[in-house]
Amino acid sequence: MPLKDFSTRQLVINAKNNFVQANYFLTLSVFDKPDLKIEDKSYPLSLDYNKDFEFSFVVSSPTKIQNTVLNIGKKEFGLGEIYGQKNYTITLNSKQFTKNFIPLKIEFEDENKNTYNYEEKLKIEVNNIPFYIQILNFIKSLFWQELKTFLTL
Repeated sequence: MPLKDFSTRQLVINAKNNFVQANYFLTLSVFDKPDLKIEDKSYPLSLDYNKDFEFSFVVSSPTKIQNTVLNIGKKEFGLGEIYGQKNYTITLNSKQFTKNFIPLKIEFEDENKNTYNYEEKLKIEVNNIPFYIQILNFIKSLFWQELKTFLTL
C-alpha cells in the first residue's frame, strides 16, 4: 500500500481475502539529513610561532550524529555523539598553522551509518615563523604544484 502522507510515521499493511482481514501497523523512522554547524569559534587571530592557544567552538546538529571525529591540523579528536549543541575547548600549538589558516574537517555518521564530511578553513596569522620553516613551506608548495600538474596530465 503506498504511503500517501509523507509526514505519517506509521504505515498500515492490510491483507484480506473472502474470509479474513488482517492489519499490521509498521512504525517508520524518518531521518532528516544531518545539518552539522560549527559556531561561536573563539581563538586568537594573530599569535607568535610555537605558542599554545585555546580553540573553543560549538558543534550543533538538529539530528543525532555519531562517530564524530574532528581533524584539525595534524591532530584528531573524537567528539562522540552529538544531538543539539555541544561546547568544546581544545589546546593547539601555532607551529601547526604556518600557512596562515586552520584546516578543520569533521567526519560523522547519521543514524543509518551514512558518512558525511564538513570542512572549513579559518584564518590565523602566525608571526615570527623561523626562516627554515618558511623555506620548507616554500619548497613544499613548489612540489605540491608540480605534483598537481603531473596528476592532471
